[in-house]
Amino acid sequence: ARRAAEQWRRTQELLEERSGVAETLQRAMLTQLPQGDGLALAARYLPAHARDAVGGDWYDAFDTPDGATVVAVGDISGHDITAAADMGQLRTLLRGYAVDRHEAPSATMARLDRAMGVLGVDALATVVLGRVECDGAGGRTFRWTNAGHPPPLLLQPDGRVEVLTPPVEILVGVRPETRRSDHVVPLPADSTLLLYSDGLIEQRAGGRDIDVGTAQLVASLTGQTGGSLDELLDRVLAPVVRVRDDDVVVLAIRPDRRS
Repeated sequence: ARRAAEQWRRTQELLEERSGVAETLQRAMLTQLPQGDGLALAARYLPAHARDAVGGDWYDAFDTPDGATVVAVGDISGHDITAAADMGQLRTLLRGYAVDRHEAPSATMARLDRAMGVLGVDALATVVLGRVECDGAGGRTFRWTNAGHPPPLLLQPDGRVEVLTPPVEILVGVRPETRRSDHVVPLPADSTLLLYSDGLIEQRAGGRDIDVGTAQLVASLTGQTGGSLDELLDRVLAPVVRVRDDDVVVLAIRPDRRS
């Protein structure tokens, strides 16, 4: 019995050590968001299980030398250190391609497709990648490409919610020569753009599919004007704070009237 107890203790220590390494990796990949220049951002990450802090979901946002802000949300299947490592590779590749290239998100995503094939990255991921850009008339636009990911939502200043649902393309990592496309929408001052992973809208154990979850999310956002981004994220995350079976990432972007 004493020997079994000692073996159990050592196993627990090993698991805790491995979990700590994975958590450190995950947290290192959660970006400090840019702020200022008329654009506010806020983000949240919830692991699939409260006892874990690691998974394949990520968000990213950073300013580029040409004055745009690149934003991304992605999801690699899995909730372990392998998923976190794969996520780190894809996030780093996307950052490296997007940070100093004044190119459309579709071109950047196509580079990622090719790189995954050349480097033998054995992972599949859904990703929304976009650029918040000045439109030349004092406003902003959101230009994005979608590789199999849930559609972004745009909460208008009057409380209406638009689901940005142009044709969704295949996941990254499926075909290296995939042709990607871009889509553009105006971002009015005081509107809020919401990017998120499917863990926010889908609960496999509870039988809630993506369509039902998206409709519920839209309903919860409709009419929500005047609050802070943190208050908005508290609201949309409330249904999954206690019960969820997948990682959840949410990234919110709001231009203010000084932009």
